[in-house]
Amino acid sequence: NLNGDLYGGRVWLDAFVKGEGTRPWQVNVGVAGSNLAQNIAGRTAKKAEQPSDGVFNGMLSLGGEMNGDRPREGRGKIHGFNAKLGDLPLALQLLQVTQFMPPLSQTLDQAKIDFYLRDNKIRFEKFDLTCPTLQLLGSGSLDLDTWKVSMRFKNRGTIPIASDVFGAATDLLLAVDVEGSISDPKISATPIPGLGDNPSLENSCNFAPSSTKSATP
Repeated sequence: NLNGDLYGGRVWLDAFVKGEGTRPWQVNVGVAGSNLAQNIAGRTAKKAEQPSDGVFNGMLSLGGEMNGDRPREGRGKIHGFNAKLGDLPLALQLLQVTQFMPPLSQTLDQAKIDFYLRDNKIRFEKFDLTCPTLQLLGSGSLDLDTWKVSMRFKNRGTIPIASDVFGAATDLLLAVDVEGSISDPKISATPIPGLGDNPSLENSCNFAPSSTKSATP
């Protein structure tokens, strides 16, 4: 068991490996209250954090076998808040494609991500970017061998009346697809997604996680 400081927050880890048979292993990692911007940039922690940098909590539980056939698999969650997510290249491109620009991009401040991993592929069950008046609701996958991403986002208002009218209309008329290299993704609007295929769900029926012990940060 290990624990320590991470950019103004705390991080802890526990792991085990059995020494016989297929030698199963398990790793659990948790993070609480860590500075989001510094984790993304990998910078040395500052003495005084800026509130606008944002913070995040997260967990990852991962397991497999060193000498067996069991695939590497696990689950994780990330929750970032009080952040300027509209400044990130992917979020900015999503806002441009959906025609939502400042001041909305300046207040896009929360991210909720739920995912599972099997072998070398991450499946995002939830990849939501939100602010007080807008939600970009996403799901999809990331191939860790090629670092290619395949995702789809829908936009929905969070003002009570606007959510019913504006959100329902955009769900029917517009979705945003993200495809290609994670370093240079191609983002495009897709009309009437209900009549077409969702590329993020390709082969999803053959990609289901088995139960994995989780650690809650």
